[in-house]
Amino acid sequence: MDLRQAWISLRDAERDGDGAAIARAAEALAELPDDVAERRMLAEILGYAAGALIKLGPGRLDAAVTLADRAVRLDPDAELAMSLPLALALRSAATTRLADLDRSIAVAGRLSADEAMFAVATTAMRAARGGSLDELDAAIDLGRRAVAGLRRGTPARQVRAVSLGDALFARYLRTGNTAAFVEAVRVVREATSARDRDIRAYAMLRLGEFYLAGPTSLPRFMLLFQARQAERLSRPVRMLRARALHLIGQVQRLRGDHRRAVSAFAEAAGLADAEPVQRAVNARLWGDTAAEAGDHHEALAGYRAALDLLPWITSWRADRADREHTLTAFVGLARDAAAVALQVGDPQAALVLLEQGRGLLLDQLMSPRARLDELERVAPRLAERLDDTIAAMNEPATVGEDLTGRARLVRELDEVSAAIRSLDGFARWGLPPLFADLESAARDGPVVVVNVAASRCDALILTASGMTTLHLTELTLADATAQAERLPDADDDVLREILAWLWRTTVGPVLGHRALRPLLDAPAPPRLWWVPTGPLALLPLHAAGDALDLVVPSIAPTVTALLHSRAKPAPVAEARMAVVVVDQVPGLPTLTGARRDARMLADRATRLDGLATSGPQDYGVVHYACHATTDLGSPSESHLVLGPEVRLSVTDLTRWHLRHAELAFLAACGTIRTSGALADEAVHIAGGFLTAGYAQVIATLWSVNDQLAHRVATHFYAGDPLDAARALHHAVAAIRRHPTYANTRRRGRPMSIWAADAAVSGWRGLDRPTVGAQWQPGAGAISAASVRAVVRPIPADGYAGWSWP
Repeated sequence: MDLRQAWISLRDAERDGDGAAIARAAEALAELPDDVAERRMLAEILGYAAGALIKLGPGRLDAAVTLADRAVRLDPDAELAMSLPLALALRSAATTRLADLDRSIAVAGRLSADEAMFAVATTAMRAARGGSLDELDAAIDLGRRAVAGLRRGTPARQVRAVSLGDALFARYLRTGNTAAFVEAVRVVREATSARDRDIRAYAMLRLGEFYLAGPTSLPRFMLLFQARQAERLSRPVRMLRARALHLIGQVQRLRGDHRRAVSAFAEAAGLADAEPVQRAVNARLWGDTAAEAGDHHEALAGYRAALDLLPWITSWRADRADREHTLTAFVGLARDAAAVALQVGDPQAALVLLEQGRGLLLDQLMSPRARLDELERVAPRLAERLDDTIAAMNEPATVGEDLTGRARLVRELDEVSAAIRSLDGFARWGLPPLFADLESAARDGPVVVVNVAASRCDALILTASGMTTLHLTELTLADATAQAERLPDADDDVLREILAWLWRTTVGPVLGHRALRPLLDAPAPPRLWWVPTGPLALLPLHAAGDALDLVVPSIAPTVTALLHSRAKPAPVAEARMAVVVVDQVPGLPTLTGARRDARMLADRATRLDGLATSGPQDYGVVHYACHATTDLGSPSESHLVLGPEVRLSVTDLTRWHLRHAELAFLAACGTIRTSGALADEAVHIAGGFLTAGYAQVIATLWSVNDQLAHRVATHFYAGDPLDAARALHHAVAAIRRHPTYANTRRRGRPMSIWAADAAVSGWRGLDRPTVGAQWQPGAGAISAASVRAVVRPIPADGYAGWSWP
């Protein structure tokens, strides 16, 4: 097909409203070579085709970006060059990909003065993601001049007025400046009388959104009228209509009309052409509103719809930081869904929903690789394609790259996944686990999932006999959040109060449940895995009350992670050990305990320096003794300090793929600490080592004294790693019995010091790998992210490496 034929096909398809024909014509245009005689005409038609694809919804945005990008390359001054920044901005809204938004702003700023006005609106979007306030103010100044230079009532002025209003409202949200809010309302109101239907619809929608979130509001009946008008006008534009329905739902919810609010939210969630994030937000509100009205079956339908959308909006299409940002909008979704499932008497569904909506970022790396060794034996080429694709997808996005390549990788992963599932024994590969799979996690010991939701809190107790539930009447989300906020600055007295509260509300009732009593009567304390959710994941759950004397606990981020770790084959060859010690960094305290770690392990391990950018492929066991920094604002930037300018961040670790990794011992501060918003995602340094492939990651919940950390490490490495869980248990018991730390009140040794400082060890499963172990001796400051089967004891007469059975 030549250029003329492709153009005619596209024009006719546009006229007929035939989306499939538009897509076919766009594909034909994409295949035309750049060196056609009508180069400028090709650029114009490509830009036009990109605009046509944009109207077809999020599913065509990748193709639209590709065509528009090519059009700008062919002719930067093309009349339809605006298609590129528009397609990029819309794709950013659909995928939360920040690099797309930054590139949209940069491209729009290079266009003509009129087209550069688009950058005003996109800069407002960027401000919501932490963009520069100075850049926002510059965009507002540009918008004011552009609006002032045009006659009132003209469509061009009205479009620019709405963009200016967006920027002004963004400034109000960032600064609380009410003058910016008043000006935003004034300039956007002008566009509500526009003759152009789309301009009028968007202006009315934005005005309603301003009033809903601003310092002053319209009477609710007037706001509802405005929302309905916006919805009526926006019906031809599905993405805009989803927002209008969202506004209607919010107003109806405020008015107490839950039935109509649920109807609006459910309709918005079902619009297939709308942005996935917007659909998921509406689906959650559907569930929340129905739950408020007491209609738990309807609430469960809404929550399921939202959870079904999460994998799409947190997919590899966006960079990891973008995925983390998106998940903060859905904090507690899975927990609320599970609570409703329990309310309607379906505990199995509750457990499945918890696993479906938690640990998504963790599962993206662990799930495809969980049975990689087995896949290599069955289909080595598929295994290689899978590994290469995941490695490429996990590279960070940059502003200048053609990000449609990420979409191609997503399609490649889908194709590889489908091929793997066609193999015998791999039908469920990469899919969420079924209840029967989750129930099997208790074969090495009980697994207790503690769900903390606003409406109710419960323990789901998995044992070899099945699952039972326990309604925790004394535990509330508000109290758990308050206790988690107290912990970082807790002194000895506050720490004792937190532990007493944990025992009274959660640990005591669970360990006293009839399903666990036979286990607790055993001669030796049994193994038990805790899976805490929400703010409870930030607390020393396992160290409360008499728990240390009753069980040998581990903590897993999710049951699914536990299963993934157990799918990893047991090691068959000797695994060498490496130690990474960075005891001196300018501006930070000297770590004398770290030096002692190096001396203690000198005859057992290889000393490695500068190990930051690539994983220790040849070492199954690594011991890090260094400083660490926790970034609560951007948890993926939390890192180990390996030198004055050397950082090993969570993001760096997620790019590692260590096939033979077994144990990472992190003698550093706060390596399992994260933000409350991402507590269910295990986005911390320990979680990074877990995704890198380590079966056991020993980490700390808060700051530790390196001398005491060394003492715990000494006890741990001197024990019998054949049963590492109990080895650590005995090591902690030895520390607690030591005269220096026993009777802490009388000797003036605060519990908060010895408990936190002993937070550098974890343990293994009895006979299979397990994931997510966490141990915080005494008052609980240590945690480990994943546990693994047995190793032989260290020989007393020397050390030649970890020797696996």
